[in-house]
Amino acid sequence: MPRTAADRKVAKAQHRREQAARRARAKREAAEREEARQEAIVPAAQRQPVRAADGSIIRRARVQVDGPAFVKSSALCHIASRNTRITADHLKAADRLAKAAQRSETITIGSANYGERTSGRVQSGVLSGYVQAIVDGQIEAAQEVVGARKWLGHWWPVVSGIVIDGQDATAWGHVHGVYRETAVKMLIVGLNRLVAFYEALKPARRGRIRAAEIVPRDEIPIRTIPPDDTETIRAAHFS
Repeated sequence: MPRTAADRKVAKAQHRREQAARRARAKREAAEREEARQEAIVPAAQRQPVRAADGSIIRRARVQVDGPAFVKSSALCHIASRNTRITADHLKAADRLAKAAQRSETITIGSANYGERTSGRVQSGVLSGYVQAIVDGQIEAAQEVVGARKWLGHWWPVVSGIVIDGQDATAWGHVHGVYRETAVKMLIVGLNRLVAFYEALKPARRGRIRAAEIVPRDEIPIRTIPPDDTETIRAAHFS
């Protein structure tokens, strides 16, 4: 029986609704599969931000998706993407501080009977060079964090809160009674001091040779040191 124009219109509408339902179902199933894949790699507690009762972000997610993998999330990088006053030196110093803080959180490897095995008393075991190096590195990282805290002084809370704890600038400012813009300004001042702290840790470089002239061996004059000298030195003088 031939259908009328009204019937064809109703059939087309029904077909469009069915297609929309199939697309929505396929999209939902794809999202569930992706969630299961991500959950197998990183728990949702690390992939999702911590929110307050009003929905504001207290702490951003620990990790974020970067293509097929996950990378550690950074509240500072999120701020830097919208603020040009945060430089590459700031990010480099902050990354070093965050890594040092992470290494110094718990000193666990090889720490059982550490004092006994490194003392002169009767030992129940010995520390291998590998384990000793790891423990020394963790202790050094802890000392680095303590030094940075003393150097920054009253700028430490804003730097540690955003760089180490991963707090959002708005949430940190709300806790400390300042606006987000003020919190970012305080953070930049703290990062400036943090850069100066790591610059002060660099060993002094003295007496670097900027240029050298190569001459034949037989043209190098040799200065003879008297035999009564405390040590014998053969010095070459480049003219």
